[in-house]
Amino acid sequence: MTKAVPYFFLRDELGINENKMLRISLDNPQVLALSVERSLGPKVAWLRLALRLTEAEAATLVGGSPGMLLLSIEDNLAPKLSWLQEELGFETEERRKLVLRCPQVLTTSPGSLLMKLAFLKDDVGMSRDEVQRAVRSMPSLLVLSLDTLVDKAEYLTAEFGVTQQDVGSLLTRAPALFFQSLETGLKPKARFLRRDLGLDTDSMAFLLRRMPRALNYNIVSRGRPLLQFLTRGPLNFSREEVARNPPLSLPPLRRCHLPSLPPPSSNLSLIH
Repeated sequence: MTKAVPYFFLRDELGINENKMLRISLDNPQVLALSVERSLGPKVAWLRLALRLTEAEAATLVGGSPGMLLLSIEDNLAPKLSWLQEELGFETEERRKLVLRCPQVLTTSPGSLLMKLAFLKDDVGMSRDEVQRAVRSMPSLLVLSLDTLVDKAEYLTAEFGVTQQDVGSLLTRAPALFFQSLETGLKPKARFLRRDLGLDTDSMAFLLRRMPRALNYNIVSRGRPLLQFLTRGPLNFSREEVARNPPLSLPPLRRCHLPSLPPPSSNLSLIH
């Protein structure tokens, strides 16, 4: 009897497309050395049963994170699905949706998952329900490195003046903040709020607590023209008035259609 070939099993029987098969060949060649009968077939069947996946969903899952096929069902995959239920309260349907949105959850080490959960619960004081809400909103929080989480939390508390408890609220309400680069994302936005808009630390903390998702927009490139518009021409607000009612309290900046303004003269410019 001819043995099944892993490449053709994944492509023809599971339905992974050629582009993803090429990535598997280049990035995870070990997968193609596994036995179809003893490893690939049983693991795919187990994933479909455990997560109630259709054949197309199984192809998407494995194609998105083929390294999971290198892991043991008993020692790795099954305990992680149990952990998602026992620690975070995700039942079968929610686990299915979560894993399909972020297949890398199944390839993240158990130790990393435990350390991140400890940080969320113990360091920033999130309840189980809050962690569940944050992960449901952005499953990739579970695969973000602990160092990245800690660095962003420390920066927000130091620069924006929020508390550790606030950090937990931000993770629940606006988890995308923690995926921004410090150097090209959060730091330029903090400089804009502080230098251009004139907010002090208390005001920055208030703004972040009130509208955390505002920092997901490019407030620097959109905020400067808006600030010019508000402080010049017919509106002629003072910088102090704008600081008390930041442009971020207007509709999302990406939706603002600002008029073209001539370059301000040096003695009128409020933008440095």
